[in-house]
Amino acid sequence: MKNDEWRGKTSIRHSPFVIFPPSDSCFPHTANPLYWPGMFRTQDLRVKEIIRLIEPAALKGALPITEASGATVYHGREAVKNILHQKDPRPLVIVGPCSIHDEKGALEYAEKLNKLRNEFASHLEIVMRVYFEKPRTTIG
Repeated sequence: MKNDEWRGKTSIRHSPFVIFPPSDSCFPHTANPLYWPGMFRTQDLRVKEIIRLIEPAALKGALPITEASGATVYHGREAVKNILHQKDPRPLVIVGPCSIHDEKGALEYAEKLNKLRNEFASHLEIVMRVYFEKPRTTIG
């Protein structure tokens, strides 16, 4: 849509949200912002750069899964599937921190949880759920 065509398509009277093309932006350093009229930009104020991540297929090629890791994933998924299909009467317990930002912390948590997992294996299926540096925790 050209700038001439854009004008008049959205108005403050008809919609609480206004999208301006880059040339009309009230934040010149940000392309195409979505904002509430009368409000100031509050997101991504401290983001210095955005780096494109490696594609999942390329990452899998660079870091292939080991046989032991593959077995752990397979057996864990089978256990969860059996519980969800009511073939296993044990409760499924999914636990984990909201986000982990360092390898050492992740390994310490996993080791402690694995001890509990083994101790209560006959009564519970404990699964660790964790996100590593999820995006919303890094945005300023």
